[in-house]
Amino acid sequence: MNREQLLQAPLVAVFAVLRPDGRVHASPLWYRWDGKAFHLSVERDSPRHRWSVSSGRATICIETVEGEELSFVTAEGPVTAGPLSYEERLRIWEHYRGAEHARQVVDRGGHESKVELILHPEVWIPA
Repeated sequence: MNREQLLQAPLVAVFAVLRPDGRVHASPLWYRWDGKAFHLSVERDSPRHRWSVSSGRATICIETVEGEELSFVTAEGPVTAGPLSYEERLRIWEHYRGAEHARQVVDRGGHESKVELILHPEVWIPA
């Protein structure tokens, strides 16, 4: 599987960010790849949000195994935070759960308490 196919697949990513104490925080997270940047949704004022803003950088790693084939990619770069729109949250949910289920979930609200993190890859590490 090439990098673009991997990035377009609905796989869970490991999102890693440097904490203020110098340790690394890594956690699973849904994402949407637009061909230039990763779009991620996190709770406003959560550790992931605060630490991403304070460090200004993050790393994302995505992996899949198909039979005997292992594919993964790691990307690192600057990350910015801003409001999460209804439309962006819907796109992320559609990527993982399909349009009908996504609309049911997102129409109930919740994006108001979240922010969008955008990671712009500068360094790629392929398998």
